[in-house]
Amino acid sequence: METRESIEVLPSAARMISSLRDVGYSFRGAIADLVDNSIAANANEVSITMAWAGADSFIRIADDGDGMTPHRITEALRFGSERDYKSDDLGKFGFGLKTASLSQCTEFLVSSRALEGNGQVYARRFDQELIARRNEWVIESVPEAELPDEATEPLSGETGTSVVWYKLDRILGDHFQDTERAKGRFFDHAEDLEQHLGMVFHKFLEGTATSRLGHTISLKINGRTIQPWNPFAPGEAATKQFSDDQFEITGHGVAGSVRAVAWILPRKDEFSSPQEFDRLSGPSKWNQQQGFYIYRSDRLIQSGGWSRLGAADEHTKQARVALEFFPQLDAAFGINISKMTVTLPSMLRDLLKPKIAALRGQAKYSYGQAAAKKAASITPDIQTEQDARREKLDVPAPTQPKSNVMPSQQDSMPSGNTSTGAVAWPPAPVQPPQRLLQNRRKALEKAADSINESDALRRTIEALILDNPGVAHELGW
Repeated sequence: METRESIEVLPSAARMISSLRDVGYSFRGAIADLVDNSIAANANEVSITMAWAGADSFIRIADDGDGMTPHRITEALRFGSERDYKSDDLGKFGFGLKTASLSQCTEFLVSSRALEGNGQVYARRFDQELIARRNEWVIESVPEAELPDEATEPLSGETGTSVVWYKLDRILGDHFQDTERAKGRFFDHAEDLEQHLGMVFHKFLEGTATSRLGHTISLKINGRTIQPWNPFAPGEAATKQFSDDQFEITGHGVAGSVRAVAWILPRKDEFSSPQEFDRLSGPSKWNQQQGFYIYRSDRLIQSGGWSRLGAADEHTKQARVALEFFPQLDAAFGINISKMTVTLPSMLRDLLKPKIAALRGQAKYSYGQAAAKKAASITPDIQTEQDARREKLDVPAPTQPKSNVMPSQQDSMPSGNTSTGAVAWPPAPVQPPQRLLQNRRKALEKAADSINESDALRRTIEALILDNPGVAHELGW
Protein backbone atom coordinates (compact mmCIF):
# COMPACT_ATOMS: atom_id res chain seq x y z
CA MET A 1 0.00 0.00 0.00
CA GLU A 2 1.29 3.44 -0.97
CA THR A 3 1.79 5.89 1.89
CA ARG A 4 1.23 9.65 1.82
CA GLU A 5 4.40 11.58 1.08
CA SER A 6 5.57 14.77 -0.60
CA ILE A 7 6.97 14.31 -4.10
CA GLU A 8 9.06 17.04 -5.66
CA VAL A 9 7.94 17.80 -9.22
CA LEU A 10 10.48 19.99 -11.01
CA PRO A 11 9.45 21.66 -14.28
CA SER A 12 11.22 20.76 -17.47
CA ALA A 13 13.86 23.47 -17.92
CA ALA A 14 13.82 23.13 -21.71
CA ARG A 15 10.05 23.57 -22.01
CA MET A 16 9.70 26.18 -19.28
CA ILE A 17 12.44 28.46 -20.61
CA SER A 18 10.69 28.58 -23.98
CA SER A 19 7.35 29.51 -22.39
CA LEU A 20 8.90 32.24 -20.25
CA ARG A 21 9.88 34.14 -23.38
CA ASP A 22 6.25 35.05 -24.01
CA VAL A 23 4.85 36.79 -20.94
CA GLY A 24 3.75 39.93 -22.79
CA TYR A 25 6.73 42.26 -23.11
CA SER A 26 7.16 44.67 -25.98
CA PHE A 27 10.68 45.81 -26.86
CA ARG A 28 10.26 49.14 -25.11
CA GLY A 29 8.54 47.49 -22.14
CA ALA A 30 11.46 45.08 -21.74
CA ILE A 31 14.00 47.92 -21.71
CA ALA A 32 11.86 49.85 -19.20
CA ASP A 33 11.87 46.84 -16.86
CA LEU A 34 15.68 46.87 -16.81
CA VAL A 35 15.67 50.62 -16.16
CA ASP A 36 13.49 49.83 -13.12
CA ASN A 37 16.34 47.67 -11.80
CA SER A 38 18.85 50.49 -12.32
CA ILE A 39 16.67 52.97 -10.41
CA ALA A 40 16.26 50.43 -7.58
CA ALA A 41 20.08 50.14 -7.49
CA ASN A 42 20.33 53.92 -6.86
CA ALA A 43 21.76 54.70 -10.30
CA ASN A 44 22.13 58.35 -11.29
CA GLU A 45 22.74 57.62 -14.96
CA VAL A 46 21.38 54.85 -17.16
CA SER A 47 22.79 54.46 -20.66
CA ILE A 48 21.27 52.36 -23.44
CA THR A 49 23.39 51.43 -26.44
CA MET A 50 22.03 49.88 -29.63
CA ALA A 51 25.01 48.65 -31.67
CA TRP A 52 24.56 47.42 -35.24
CA ALA A 53 26.77 44.56 -36.40
CA GLY A 54 24.40 42.52 -38.54
CA ALA A 55 23.59 39.19 -36.92
CA ASP A 56 26.05 40.07 -34.12
CA SER A 57 24.26 43.28 -33.16
CA PHE A 58 23.79 43.83 -29.44
CA ILE A 59 21.88 46.07 -27.03
CA ARG A 60 23.38 47.17 -23.73
CA ILE A 61 21.75 48.70 -20.65
CA ALA A 62 24.38 50.05 -18.23
CA ASP A 63 24.18 52.08 -15.02
CA ASP A 64 26.35 53.59 -12.30
CA GLY A 65 24.28 52.09 -9.48
CA ASP A 66 25.35 50.08 -6.44
CA GLY A 67 26.50 47.05 -8.43
CA MET A 68 26.22 43.40 -7.34
CA THR A 69 28.45 40.83 -5.71
CA PRO A 70 28.91 37.44 -7.45
CA HIS A 71 26.28 35.88 -5.20
CA ARG A 72 23.78 38.63 -5.94
CA ILE A 73 24.30 38.32 -9.70
CA THR A 74 23.68 34.57 -9.48
CA GLU A 75 20.58 35.14 -7.36
CA ALA A 76 19.33 37.81 -9.80
CA LEU A 77 19.41 35.18 -12.58
CA ARG A 78 17.25 32.76 -10.61
CA PHE A 79 13.58 32.76 -11.57
CA GLY A 80 11.68 33.96 -8.52
CA SER A 81 14.86 35.27 -6.91
CA GLU A 82 14.98 35.22 -3.12
CA ARG A 83 14.77 38.92 -2.41
CA ASP A 84 12.63 40.88 0.02
CA TYR A 85 10.89 43.61 -1.93
CA LYS A 86 10.04 46.81 -0.06
CA SER A 87 6.55 48.30 -0.25
CA ASP A 88 7.61 50.89 -2.82
CA ASP A 89 10.06 48.83 -4.90
CA LEU A 90 9.69 49.03 -8.68
CA GLY A 91 10.34 45.27 -8.94
CA LYS A 92 7.84 42.67 -7.85
CA PHE A 93 8.15 38.97 -8.70
CA GLY A 94 11.88 38.42 -9.13
CA PHE A 95 11.30 37.59 -12.82
CA GLY A 96 11.87 40.94 -14.56
CA LEU A 97 15.54 40.77 -15.57
CA LYS A 98 15.18 37.27 -17.00
CA THR A 99 11.78 37.46 -18.66
CA ALA A 100 12.36 40.96 -20.06
CA SER A 101 15.71 39.95 -21.57
CA LEU A 102 14.52 36.61 -22.92
CA SER A 103 11.53 38.28 -24.58
CA GLN A 104 14.02 39.94 -26.96
CA CYS A 105 17.10 37.66 -27.12
CA THR A 106 18.30 34.14 -26.36
CA GLU A 107 21.53 35.08 -24.62
CA PHE A 108 22.50 37.88 -22.25
CA LEU A 109 25.50 38.75 -20.10
CA VAL A 110 25.30 40.47 -16.70
CA SER A 111 28.51 42.14 -15.47
CA SER A 112 28.85 44.17 -12.29
CA ARG A 113 31.28 45.92 -10.01
CA ALA A 114 30.34 46.49 -6.35
CA LEU A 115 32.17 48.03 -3.37
CA GLU A 116 32.05 44.64 -1.63
CA GLY A 117 33.81 42.97 -4.57
CA ASN A 118 37.29 44.47 -4.09
CA GLY A 119 36.94 46.49 -7.30
CA GLN A 120 36.69 43.39 -9.47
CA VAL A 121 34.11 42.91 -12.23
CA TYR A 122 32.08 39.70 -11.91
CA ALA A 123 29.87 38.32 -14.66
CA ARG A 124 27.32 35.61 -15.42
CA ARG A 125 26.02 34.51 -18.82
CA PHE A 126 22.41 33.33 -19.26
CA ASP A 127 22.03 31.20 -22.39
CA GLN A 128 18.61 29.82 -23.32
CA GLU A 129 20.13 27.36 -25.80
CA LEU A 130 22.43 25.92 -23.12
CA ILE A 131 19.51 25.43 -20.72
CA ALA A 132 17.39 23.81 -23.43
CA ARG A 133 20.22 21.54 -24.55
CA ARG A 134 21.04 20.32 -21.04
CA ASN A 135 17.46 20.58 -19.73
CA GLU A 136 18.89 22.09 -16.54
CA TRP A 137 18.63 25.49 -14.90
CA VAL A 138 22.26 26.51 -15.37
CA ILE A 139 24.17 29.73 -16.01
CA GLU A 140 27.86 30.32 -16.77
CA SER A 141 30.43 32.24 -14.75
CA VAL A 142 32.68 34.37 -16.99
CA PRO A 143 36.12 35.54 -15.71
CA GLU A 144 36.80 39.28 -16.02
CA ALA A 145 39.72 38.63 -18.38
CA GLU A 146 37.36 36.96 -20.88
CA LEU A 147 34.69 39.64 -20.88
CA PRO A 148 34.10 41.55 -24.14
CA ASP A 149 34.68 45.29 -24.27
CA GLU A 150 30.97 46.09 -24.53
CA ALA A 151 30.45 44.48 -21.10
CA THR A 152 33.29 46.21 -19.23
CA GLU A 153 33.58 49.57 -21.00
CA PRO A 154 30.79 51.25 -18.99
CA LEU A 155 32.09 49.87 -15.66
CA SER A 156 35.05 52.23 -15.26
CA GLY A 157 33.60 53.75 -12.07
CA GLU A 158 33.65 52.32 -8.56
CA THR A 159 30.29 50.61 -8.98
CA GLY A 160 27.86 49.79 -11.75
CA THR A 161 26.17 47.07 -13.78
CA SER A 162 25.83 46.29 -17.47
CA VAL A 163 23.39 43.91 -19.16
CA VAL A 164 24.19 43.03 -22.78
CA TRP A 165 21.66 41.28 -25.02
CA TYR A 166 23.00 39.03 -27.79
CA LYS A 167 21.26 36.87 -30.44
CA LEU A 168 18.43 39.37 -30.88
CA ASP A 169 16.04 37.01 -32.65
CA ARG A 170 12.88 38.86 -31.57
CA ILE A 171 14.26 42.18 -32.78
CA LEU A 172 16.09 41.15 -35.96
CA GLY A 173 13.53 38.53 -36.97
CA ASP A 174 13.74 34.83 -37.81
CA HIS A 175 14.74 35.38 -41.44
CA PHE A 176 17.32 38.07 -40.83
CA GLN A 177 19.32 39.51 -43.73
CA ASP A 178 22.16 41.99 -43.22
CA THR A 179 20.85 44.87 -45.33
CA GLU A 180 20.54 48.64 -44.99
CA ARG A 181 16.81 48.16 -44.66
CA ALA A 182 17.30 45.80 -41.71
CA LYS A 183 19.68 48.32 -40.14
CA GLY A 184 17.09 51.07 -40.55
CA ARG A 185 14.41 48.95 -38.85
CA PHE A 186 16.83 48.22 -36.00
CA PHE A 187 17.40 51.90 -35.28
CA ASP A 188 13.70 52.72 -35.70
CA HIS A 189 13.34 51.00 -32.33
CA ALA A 190 15.59 53.67 -30.81
CA GLU A 191 13.26 56.55 -31.73
CA ASP A 192 10.20 54.74 -30.37
CA LEU A 193 12.13 53.77 -27.22
CA GLU A 194 13.21 57.36 -26.59
CA GLN A 195 9.61 58.57 -26.61
CA HIS A 196 8.45 55.73 -24.39
CA LEU A 197 11.13 56.08 -21.72
CA GLY A 198 10.72 59.86 -21.63
CA MET A 199 7.04 59.29 -20.79
CA VAL A 200 7.32 56.28 -18.42
CA PHE A 201 10.10 57.78 -16.30
CA HIS A 202 9.28 61.47 -16.67
CA LYS A 203 8.99 61.99 -12.90
CA PHE A 204 12.49 60.59 -12.34
CA LEU A 205 13.89 62.64 -15.22
CA GLU A 206 12.21 65.85 -13.97
CA GLY A 207 13.09 65.27 -10.32
CA THR A 208 9.42 65.25 -9.24
CA ALA A 209 9.27 61.62 -8.04
CA THR A 210 8.31 61.44 -4.36
CA SER A 211 8.72 57.72 -3.55
CA ARG A 212 11.67 56.27 -1.63
CA LEU A 213 13.45 55.66 -4.95
CA GLY A 214 12.47 59.08 -6.25
CA HIS A 215 15.90 60.54 -6.99
CA THR A 216 16.61 62.36 -10.24
CA ILE A 217 18.18 60.25 -12.99
CA SER A 218 19.65 60.82 -16.43
CA LEU A 219 18.65 58.49 -19.28
CA LYS A 220 20.57 58.26 -22.54
CA ILE A 221 20.17 56.24 -25.70
CA ASN A 222 23.19 56.03 -28.01
CA GLY A 223 24.60 59.08 -26.24
CA ARG A 224 21.48 61.20 -26.69
CA THR A 225 19.88 62.47 -23.47
CA ILE A 226 16.21 61.51 -23.19
CA GLN A 227 13.92 64.43 -22.34
CA PRO A 228 10.94 63.97 -20.01
CA TRP A 229 7.43 64.04 -21.47
CA ASN A 230 4.98 65.17 -18.81
CA PRO A 231 1.44 64.41 -20.04
CA PHE A 232 -0.10 67.23 -18.00
CA ALA A 233 1.74 70.17 -19.60
CA PRO A 234 2.69 71.87 -16.31
CA GLY A 235 4.74 74.46 -18.16
CA GLU A 236 1.70 75.84 -20.02
CA ALA A 237 0.01 78.83 -18.39
CA ALA A 238 -3.46 77.75 -19.56
CA THR A 239 -3.25 74.23 -18.06
CA LYS A 240 -5.98 73.83 -15.42
CA GLN A 241 -5.99 71.42 -12.48
CA PHE A 242 -9.60 70.27 -12.26
CA SER A 243 -9.48 68.27 -9.01
CA ASP A 244 -7.14 66.51 -6.56
CA ASP A 245 -8.65 63.63 -4.56
CA GLN A 246 -7.40 60.91 -2.23
CA PHE A 247 -9.36 57.62 -2.16
CA GLU A 248 -9.00 54.84 0.41
CA ILE A 249 -9.70 51.47 -1.18
CA THR A 250 -9.72 47.81 -0.14
CA GLY A 251 -9.86 44.61 -2.13
CA HIS A 252 -8.05 41.34 -2.79
CA GLY A 253 -6.98 41.29 0.86
CA VAL A 254 -5.11 44.62 0.63
CA ALA A 255 -5.86 48.23 1.54
CA GLY A 256 -4.27 51.52 0.59
CA SER A 257 -4.76 54.99 -0.81
CA VAL A 258 -4.96 56.17 -4.41
CA ARG A 259 -4.45 59.76 -5.43
CA ALA A 260 -6.38 61.07 -8.44
CA VAL A 261 -5.41 64.42 -9.97
CA ALA A 262 -7.48 65.56 -12.96
CA TRP A 263 -6.29 68.10 -15.52
CA ILE A 264 -7.71 69.94 -18.49
CA LEU A 265 -4.98 70.84 -20.95
CA PRO A 266 -5.07 74.02 -23.01
CA ARG A 267 -6.89 74.23 -26.31
CA LYS A 268 -4.71 74.54 -29.40
CA ASP A 269 -5.23 78.31 -29.52
CA GLU A 270 -4.17 78.57 -25.85
CA PHE A 271 -0.83 76.72 -26.18
CA SER A 272 2.37 78.75 -26.05
CA SER A 273 3.31 77.55 -29.55
CA PRO A 274 2.12 75.14 -32.27
CA GLN A 275 5.25 73.08 -31.60
CA GLU A 276 4.31 72.58 -27.93
CA PHE A 277 0.77 71.63 -28.91
CA ASP A 278 2.16 68.94 -31.22
CA ARG A 279 4.70 67.72 -28.63
CA LEU A 280 2.09 67.44 -25.88
CA SER A 281 -0.15 65.39 -28.18
CA GLY A 282 2.07 62.45 -27.15
CA PRO A 283 3.28 59.30 -28.93
CA SER A 284 -0.27 58.25 -29.89
CA LYS A 285 -1.63 61.79 -30.51
CA TRP A 286 -4.38 63.69 -28.74
CA ASN A 287 -7.43 61.44 -29.00
CA GLN A 288 -5.62 58.29 -27.86
CA GLN A 289 -3.63 60.05 -25.13
CA GLN A 290 -6.69 61.34 -23.24
CA GLY A 291 -7.75 59.55 -20.06
CA PHE A 292 -5.87 57.86 -17.24
CA TYR A 293 -2.13 57.96 -16.55
CA ILE A 294 -1.58 55.33 -13.89
CA TYR A 295 1.59 55.47 -11.79
CA ARG A 296 3.05 52.79 -9.55
CA SER A 297 5.75 54.27 -7.28
CA ASP A 298 6.15 57.23 -9.68
CA ARG A 299 6.68 54.92 -12.66
CA LEU A 300 4.05 55.12 -15.41
CA ILE A 301 2.16 51.85 -16.06
CA GLN A 302 -0.71 53.03 -18.29
CA SER A 303 -0.72 56.05 -20.61
CA GLY A 304 -4.17 57.10 -21.79
CA GLY A 305 -7.54 55.39 -22.12
CA TRP A 306 -10.58 55.71 -19.87
CA SER A 307 -10.58 52.11 -18.52
CA ARG A 308 -14.25 51.66 -19.49
CA LEU A 309 -15.32 54.85 -17.68
CA GLY A 310 -15.70 56.65 -21.00
CA ALA A 311 -14.77 56.46 -24.65
CA ALA A 312 -12.09 58.34 -26.56
CA ASP A 313 -13.82 61.41 -27.96
CA GLU A 314 -12.57 64.39 -29.94
CA HIS A 315 -14.48 66.66 -27.53
CA THR A 316 -12.74 65.29 -24.40
CA LYS A 317 -9.19 65.03 -25.73
CA GLN A 318 -7.92 67.75 -23.38
CA ALA A 319 -8.83 65.72 -20.26
CA ARG A 320 -6.10 63.67 -18.54
CA VAL A 321 -6.04 62.11 -15.06
CA ALA A 322 -3.07 61.00 -12.95
CA LEU A 323 -3.78 57.96 -10.73
CA GLU A 324 -1.00 57.18 -8.25
CA PHE A 325 -0.64 54.10 -6.04
CA PHE A 326 2.09 52.07 -4.33
CA PRO A 327 2.91 48.36 -4.79
CA GLN A 328 0.96 47.22 -1.73
CA LEU A 329 -2.11 47.62 -3.98
CA ASP A 330 -0.65 45.51 -6.82
CA ALA A 331 -3.17 42.72 -6.28
CA ALA A 332 -6.08 45.16 -6.40
CA PHE A 333 -4.80 46.68 -9.66
CA GLY A 334 -3.96 43.30 -11.25
CA ILE A 335 -0.30 44.10 -11.94
CA ASN A 336 1.41 41.33 -13.93
CA ILE A 337 5.07 40.35 -14.39
CA SER A 338 5.69 42.73 -17.28
CA LYS A 339 4.00 45.64 -15.46
CA MET A 340 2.33 46.53 -18.75
CA THR A 341 -1.32 45.96 -17.86
CA VAL A 342 -3.49 47.32 -15.08
CA THR A 343 -7.17 47.00 -14.11
CA LEU A 344 -9.01 49.56 -12.00
CA PRO A 345 -10.36 48.03 -8.76
CA SER A 346 -14.18 48.02 -8.72
CA MET A 347 -14.30 50.13 -5.56
CA LEU A 348 -12.12 52.78 -7.17
CA ARG A 349 -14.20 52.73 -10.36
CA ASP A 350 -17.33 53.57 -8.37
CA LEU A 351 -15.56 56.43 -6.59
CA LEU A 352 -14.19 57.82 -9.85
CA LYS A 353 -17.39 57.70 -11.95
CA PRO A 354 -18.89 61.07 -10.87
CA LYS A 355 -15.48 62.76 -10.96
CA ILE A 356 -14.76 61.55 -14.48
CA ALA A 357 -18.25 62.51 -15.68
CA ALA A 358 -17.74 66.06 -14.40
CA LEU A 359 -14.23 66.27 -15.88
CA ARG A 360 -15.32 65.07 -19.31
CA GLY A 361 -18.23 67.53 -19.24
CA GLN A 362 -15.91 70.42 -18.48
CA ALA A 363 -13.53 69.27 -21.24
CA LYS A 364 -16.45 69.28 -23.70
CA TYR A 365 -17.34 72.79 -22.61
CA SER A 366 -13.75 73.94 -23.15
CA TYR A 367 -13.71 72.29 -26.58
CA GLY A 368 -17.01 74.02 -27.42
CA GLN A 369 -15.50 77.40 -26.56
CA ALA A 370 -12.75 76.76 -29.09
CA ALA A 371 -15.29 75.72 -31.74
CA ALA A 372 -17.38 78.85 -31.12
CA LYS A 373 -14.30 81.06 -31.33
CA LYS A 374 -13.30 79.43 -34.61
CA ALA A 375 -16.81 79.82 -36.04
CA ALA A 376 -16.87 83.50 -35.05
CA SER A 377 -13.59 84.11 -36.83
CA ILE A 378 -14.73 82.31 -39.99
CA THR A 379 -18.20 83.95 -40.35
CA PRO A 380 -16.96 87.47 -41.24
CA ASP A 381 -14.65 85.98 -43.86
CA ILE A 382 -17.56 84.10 -45.42
CA GLN A 383 -19.73 87.25 -45.39
CA THR A 384 -16.92 89.26 -47.03
CA GLU A 385 -16.56 86.62 -49.79
CA GLN A 386 -20.34 86.67 -50.44
CA ASP A 387 -20.40 90.47 -50.63
CA ALA A 388 -17.46 90.44 -53.06
CA ARG A 389 -19.24 87.96 -55.36
CA ARG A 390 -22.44 90.04 -55.37
CA GLU A 391 -20.51 93.20 -56.17
CA LYS A 392 -18.71 91.47 -59.05
CA LEU A 393 -21.98 90.15 -60.52
CA ASP A 394 -23.89 93.37 -59.72
CA VAL A 395 -26.44 91.43 -57.68
CA PRO A 396 -28.22 93.33 -54.86
CA ALA A 397 -27.87 92.00 -51.30
CA PRO A 398 -30.82 89.85 -50.17
CA THR A 399 -33.54 91.56 -48.16
CA GLN A 400 -35.34 90.14 -45.17
CA PRO A 401 -38.46 88.30 -46.44
CA LYS A 402 -41.75 89.73 -45.27
CA SER A 403 -43.69 87.66 -42.82
CA ASN A 404 -47.36 86.90 -43.38
CA VAL A 405 -47.84 87.26 -39.63
CA MET A 406 -47.11 90.79 -38.46
CA PRO A 407 -46.68 91.67 -34.82
CA SER A 408 -49.08 94.16 -33.39
CA GLN A 409 -47.78 97.69 -33.42
CA GLN A 410 -48.39 98.02 -29.69
CA ASP A 411 -46.34 94.93 -28.76
CA SER A 412 -43.50 95.02 -31.29
CA MET A 413 -43.04 98.42 -32.88
CA PRO A 414 -40.80 100.91 -31.10
CA SER A 415 -42.16 104.36 -30.35
CA GLY A 416 -40.96 107.21 -32.53
CA ASN A 417 -39.72 105.98 -35.89
CA THR A 418 -42.39 103.54 -37.14
CA SER A 419 -41.06 102.87 -40.63
CA THR A 420 -40.73 99.20 -41.49
CA GLY A 421 -37.04 99.70 -42.29
CA ALA A 422 -36.32 100.37 -38.62
CA VAL A 423 -37.80 97.11 -37.34
CA ALA A 424 -35.69 93.92 -36.85
CA TRP A 425 -37.91 90.87 -37.28
CA PRO A 426 -37.92 88.32 -35.77
CA PRO A 427 -36.62 89.93 -32.59
CA ALA A 428 -33.45 88.47 -31.01
CA PRO A 429 -34.17 86.03 -28.15
CA VAL A 430 -33.83 87.58 -24.74
CA GLN A 431 -31.22 85.84 -22.55
CA PRO A 432 -32.16 85.56 -18.85
CA PRO A 433 -29.81 87.60 -16.62
CA GLN A 434 -27.10 85.71 -14.70
CA ARG A 435 -28.76 86.49 -11.34
CA LEU A 436 -31.97 84.81 -12.54
CA LEU A 437 -30.03 81.70 -13.61
CA GLN A 438 -28.34 81.55 -10.21
CA ASN A 439 -31.70 81.86 -8.46
CA ARG A 440 -33.03 78.94 -10.52
CA ARG A 441 -30.01 76.83 -9.56
CA LYS A 442 -30.41 77.64 -5.87
CA ALA A 443 -34.14 76.89 -6.02
CA LEU A 444 -33.46 73.47 -7.55
CA GLU A 445 -30.83 72.66 -4.93
CA LYS A 446 -33.10 73.82 -2.09
CA ALA A 447 -36.05 71.79 -3.38
CA ALA A 448 -33.94 68.65 -3.75
CA ASP A 449 -32.57 69.08 -0.24
CA SER A 450 -36.06 69.58 1.25
CA ILE A 451 -37.17 66.15 0.01
CA ASN A 452 -33.84 64.39 0.67
CA GLU A 453 -33.09 63.99 -3.02
CA SER A 454 -29.73 65.79 -3.16
CA ASP A 455 -28.06 62.64 -4.50
CA ALA A 456 -30.59 62.43 -7.31
CA LEU A 457 -29.96 66.07 -8.18
CA ARG A 458 -26.20 65.44 -8.15
CA ARG A 459 -26.62 62.59 -10.65
CA THR A 460 -28.84 64.83 -12.79
CA ILE A 461 -26.22 67.57 -12.75
CA GLU A 462 -23.52 65.07 -13.81
CA ALA A 463 -25.71 63.94 -16.71
CA LEU A 464 -26.39 67.58 -17.70
CA ILE A 465 -22.65 68.35 -17.67
CA LEU A 466 -22.09 65.45 -20.06
CA ASP A 467 -25.06 66.14 -22.35
CA ASN A 468 -25.14 69.94 -22.37
CA PRO A 469 -22.09 71.46 -20.68
CA GLY A 470 -22.98 74.96 -21.88
CA VAL A 471 -26.30 75.02 -20.01
CA ALA A 472 -24.67 73.48 -16.93
CA HIS A 473 -22.02 76.21 -16.99
CA GLU A 474 -24.66 78.96 -17.26
CA LEU A 475 -26.38 77.54 -14.18
CA GLY A 476 -23.12 77.53 -12.28
CA TRP A 477 -22.46 73.77 -12.34
